[in-house]
Amino acid sequence: MHLISDLDGTWLHPRSAPSSLRRLEAHLAATPDITLTFATGRTLASALGVLEGRIQRWPNHLITDVGTAIYHRTIQGDWDEDQDYADWVRKRWDSDFLELMANRWIPEGVQRQEGITPLRRIALEVLPGRNIKLLSEHLRKNLEEAGARVDVLVTGRCIDILPNGLHKGTAAAFLHSSLHLSAPIVACGDSENDLGLFSIADAVVLMPDGAIWTSSKRHQVRNAFVPTKSGPVGILQAIQSPVLTYSRLT
Repeated sequence: MHLISDLDGTWLHPRSAPSSLRRLEAHLAATPDITLTFATGRTLASALGVLEGRIQRWPNHLITDVGTAIYHRTIQGDWDEDQDYADWVRKRWDSDFLELMANRWIPEGVQRQEGITPLRRIALEVLPGRNIKLLSEHLRKNLEEAGARVDVLVTGRCIDILPNGLHKGTAAAFLHSSLHLSAPIVACGDSENDLGLFSIADAVVLMPDGAIWTSSKRHQVRNAFVPTKSGPVGILQAIQSPVLTYSRLT
């Protein structure tokens, strides 16, 4: 199994006790043929910062920046970026043009996310009290009229401007193929930026309190298993479930 999980609200759930994560990690330790990848909207530095001190089982790979970067964990515990994937993404990301367009066309009520340096994407946030749907559509229209070939992804109050056609699923498919893995992909997540990941998975573990399950977008998720609880407890329930194993992975 190639287990690919979102971080915030999924692997790291605000209402999950550390003991539930220890049980999930113990299961992974007893099942060495599971390849573990985390796929997050965070930057590498942000992801490592939130993981440090909270996990004991580090992933084999990290997909960061909403799928615009892939990192591999070395034997020494360092992280090396996948340069083949980085070069492939760079060809689809005209940073000078897009930075200029973004600065010119960011609507009032939208600002850069503070404190992060995103990689091959533009990370924005909508100010409180503003209509994110209208503002994101306004931004999308402005960029389209400017000739920018990008995708505008809305997750909660955040807006990411991404290379056209790139998302967590793009990175996951590239990683899975480059590793020559034949095991099925089981994707775990809770929000809009996980939809791309879900689209390439053999089975999906959908958090029952996540934005996808509680919104109209859940119809976009196929092969979904919804555990009774969110976080590590739900992930463990899912990967141990005969329903997931035999109905969705065969």
